[in-house]
Amino acid sequence: MRNTRNFWIEAKVDGRKSTIGTGPRQRLGGFKLNVLMRDHGAVTTALMVKGHANEDGTLTLLASTPTSDTLKVQTER
Repeated sequence: MRNTRNFWIEAKVDGRKSTIGTGPRQRLGGFKLNVLMRDHGAVTTALMVKGHANEDGTLTLLASTPTSDTLKVQTER
């Protein structure tokens, strides 16, 4: 595992030789990730994921779709 800060994102995509990996540069950094896909020819956001650091030292990860409730995961830094 990499030396991660608050969050680390890895993606494996067909047709790419290497894994895509990234994370926030700052100690208190977060991220926003949208997964887009086609729906009857139109592009739509299928999944939204947000991660952020809280002032109390916890980390929060939120995942949601346009038609569902939000899943929340909270951990200690």
